[in-house]
Amino acid sequence: MLDVFIVVVAFIVLCVASYTDLKTHEVPDWITYGLMFFALAVRSMDAVLQQSALPLVSGLLGFGAYVAIGYTMYYSGQWGGGDSKLLMGLGALIGIPWPVESLPFLLNFFMNILVVGALYAMCWSIVLFWKHTSASLKVMRRERSKKPFMYTLIVALMISALCIVAIFLVDERVARLFLGILAIVAALLPYLYLYIKAVEQAAMIKKASPDVLTEGDWIAKEVVISGKKICGPKDLGITKKQIAQLKKLFKQKKIKYVMLKEGIPFVPSFLIAYVVTLAFGNLLLMALL
Repeated sequence: MLDVFIVVVAFIVLCVASYTDLKTHEVPDWITYGLMFFALAVRSMDAVLQQSALPLVSGLLGFGAYVAIGYTMYYSGQWGGGDSKLLMGLGALIGIPWPVESLPFLLNFFMNILVVGALYAMCWSIVLFWKHTSASLKVMRRERSKKPFMYTLIVALMISALCIVAIFLVDERVARLFLGILAIVAALLPYLYLYIKAVEQAAMIKKASPDVLTEGDWIAKEVVISGKKICGPKDLGITKKQIAQLKKLFKQKKIKYVMLKEGIPFVPSFLIAYVVTLAFGNLLLMALL
């Protein structure tokens, strides 16, 4: 009964978090922290009822594993703080059974997040490119003419050419296939970077009043007043203190707006990956087998 309860609660939380992420581009703290405390409370109660520490240990292992993953993805700029905290709560709720006898559900879930997330982000970027085709193409033409892109393209084409030459020097079919894929990927990577940058600049960066900022938002352009940096793109999300400073500067008419970078609402991909994991298991293992 507890397993069914956990499955249902996780699904409901992901549905609510997906809705808020799509609507407001954030996951509120009451969802993420509420899930963490709820999960650990449920695990503790189960430990008392079973007179065994294993249910709580399972929750703590899941929580710890997803804390490590969440921090890694957050500090590498892949996920926002809300996304990471949501995963931590799910880790505590679902847990990792101890002793570990097979691949834990949380591992399969995370691997599916990577697969589903990549496809989800690709589809989302295509939609954004289609909605802002003119502006995106303008950015691509501008960036394509710059020297850094030309140098990158030359290096990529050289690597691709070397891979093609190497294909004729090896006999193994698997090695040839790998070199062929590598040659194609190397040649396409500069244009993929160009495409991503075009979508980002044309569709994901906009002017915003400090009044609409929330903690964790990403600033696309540095705000510098009298030689002092207030915030910028190197910050891992804007803080409440920085928002207060920006609001004060806005009232003093020292700034008119900030350049805000809107991320892709990524939580719906967690929901899709969760359902896929329940229904099919690990997609990568299925593909390999």
